[in-house]
Amino acid sequence: MLSRSLSNHLRQEPVETFNDTQLVESLQEGNERAFHLLLQRWNEPIFNFCLRITGDADDASDCTQKTFIKVYHRIGTLKNGLALKSWMYQIALNQCRDELKRRDRFRFLRFSDSNDQTEADLTTIEPISNDMLDDPEISLQRSQLRMMLDAALMKIPAEQREIVVMKELQQLTFPEIAVILGISENTIKSRLYYGLKAMHKILKNTILNML
Repeated sequence: MLSRSLSNHLRQEPVETFNDTQLVESLQEGNERAFHLLLQRWNEPIFNFCLRITGDADDASDCTQKTFIKVYHRIGTLKNGLALKSWMYQIALNQCRDELKRRDRFRFLRFSDSNDQTEADLTTIEPISNDMLDDPEISLQRSQLRMMLDAALMKIPAEQREIVVMKELQQLTFPEIAVILGISENTIKSRLYYGLKAMHKILKNTILNML
């Protein structure tokens, strides 16, 4: 429960200046502007996270939307505003896991002997940036490299991929990842090591096959 003085202070201060703790407190008071600020701050990071976990832009968009819907309805259960970041990533990860399970069931029912689609076909995620449009050759090289990285990422075990994405791409700390996954930092470091090692092997074989 917020004190009266703190509540009055939050009402007077522009939400744009709020840190995560203040943002959570304002959200729990029902401030709609605070939720819009939450979306502005976290929509892109959460979407990028979901994109790398699922390997599909449409699925990532769905998972992101579901994540913020759950955040909106469950924000009252969050006791510590400092935990907002880890809490949201935990929700997003659960959405991604559910989506991957749904996708696997769908593939099992849909794929026939005439359908030769592979995992690599699903990693067609290549956002176009302005600098990539300036030089066609650089654009092609970057596009190929990112597709190779995305394909390698989707081929390693899910428990390793989750940690590689969180640590290397989302720049989360080991303590934050430990909170999200509920495992020890040593386990995280081990999975990260083997995940990166597996990706290196996949990329090496991919490059050799291109020669």
